[in-house]
Amino acid sequence: IVREAGVQLTLATTRGGDGEEEDGGRIDPSVAISFIVLVPMNGRANGSDALPDFGSFHEFFIDLEDRLLDECDDYWDALDAADEDDNGEVDEDEETKGNNNVPNVNSLGCDITIAAFHPKWQFNGSNEQSDGDAIDYEKRTPYTTISIVMSSVIESLMKEREDGGGNDEDGNASSSAPATERIADLNEKTLCSIGVERLKEIFDEEVLGCPMKGEM
Repeated sequence: IVREAGVQLTLATTRGGDGEEEDGGRIDPSVAISFIVLVPMNGRANGSDALPDFGSFHEFFIDLEDRLLDECDDYWDALDAADEDDNGEVDEDEETKGNNNVPNVNSLGCDITIAAFHPKWQFNGSNEQSDGDAIDYEKRTPYTTISIVMSSVIESLMKEREDGGGNDEDGNASSSAPATERIADLNEKTLCSIGVERLKEIFDEEVLGCPMKGEM
């Protein structure tokens, strides 16, 4: 399911309706993410018990992530081998777009980046029943979820400030950090300022307690 969703995302974000690449192959960040959400067939009732336990889900996700990374490594190894067969001459267009002469090697692992979310997420990977740390609520969702993002969009955010650099108006050097780092720092500061106890109350009452469509 994750692989199929990833393939569909790459097609949807890089191709126009006529099959031609849109806007010079650039990807619109607003459509460069999709989600796979595992919802119990019986709805919200006893939903957390019907979901995969965090330990099993975390183990599955790490294995899936490793397989995608290995797939990406295999793709680049095959591309390098193909370049060597061509007397070491590297075509920049082929390196950017992918080499059609590389047989039986899938580049999906290079094209997408996945992230996991769970109602009982803990960054330490523990399956123990606890409220966890404040930062754990960054990845807590009402249902087990996997997000799929185009890697090229993440890379563009990472390079966002490479050319500019410098400090902000207040002389804060953190403004030159990549957008992804700034988002992570802001999330951590915000969650820690709220505190675990209050976060648990909000999550239980306003997230898990939010009625599903059809229950209202």
